[in-house]
Amino acid sequence: MLYTMTQPPPLRIATRRSDLAVAQARLIGCEIGKHLGHEVELVRVTSTGDREAHRPLREIGGKGVFVKALEVALLEKRADLAVHSLKDVPSRLAPQFTLAAIGWRDDARDALISCTHQTLQALPPGARMGTSSLRRKLLLERLRPDLEVLPMRGNVKARLARLEAGEYQALVLSAAGLKRLGLLERACHIFSTDQLLPAPGQGMLGVEVLTEREDLVSALSQFTSHKCDLIGRVERRVSELLQGDCRLPIATYAEVSGKEARLRVWIASVCGQLQASVTLADTLELSLAERAVDQLLANGGEEVMATFRESR
Repeated sequence: MLYTMTQPPPLRIATRRSDLAVAQARLIGCEIGKHLGHEVELVRVTSTGDREAHRPLREIGGKGVFVKALEVALLEKRADLAVHSLKDVPSRLAPQFTLAAIGWRDDARDALISCTHQTLQALPPGARMGTSSLRRKLLLERLRPDLEVLPMRGNVKARLARLEAGEYQALVLSAAGLKRLGLLERACHIFSTDQLLPAPGQGMLGVEVLTEREDLVSALSQFTSHKCDLIGRVERRVSELLQGDCRLPIATYAEVSGKEARLRVWIASVCGQLQASVTLADTLELSLAERAVDQLLANGGEEVMATFRESR
């Protein structure tokens, strides 16, 4: 009797259509091929965030607008998994979805790009700076309060085109995103995390599946190190505890040296008038997020959060 080996069907990866999203989905596809021996195919999806790129995120539903269309593809069984920039994933998922793998942090820092100046300090007074992030805007204004920091959305190439057309004198983008697109040489300066503390999960990827797909949850959980996964979940837990969305300027960054982890958290009111921050060093575990948030709220964070509760 002859037995034939049948190749399992390709795993379908839902991804947004932008060059960066596709590059990140292909990165995960390579990991799947290496670890599981599966072929993959990409399912390109257009999200509300992409269709409404001219409008602020807070007007169209927050950062979850980049995720929902991919989740629909999972629910409709058009895809087996979805790949996201972790910072775009809401801190709370519906119970039918699970982040099976978190990691692949490339560079958590922010990058300055300018066609005419090499550093933030070299920009002339009143220079127009483009960014899609309220966090970046407020932190940049601490460094250069004289700059005109303006909202700027769209994919990386569209933003670069507007910079080159002279609409802006500089812009700030994720260093990891530029690197994954092969554009890191466009950066004239990489900000330290002391200058611009990153967004929760910045530079990391998350792989989302249906909770019922226990086979994928188990298989994908082996892709990244426990430390990498836990770092991402600690940063996300901070955001969850603070009910972080695109309305709340929030930054948090966990880094590990030896057996000790250092977690930094910063929040601000929308106008930037009220700010609070905390740094906590201890063992890397999920409870680090709870303790950091408790200290933050006790050290001025409660006043910041009150401004958001009053605005609802």
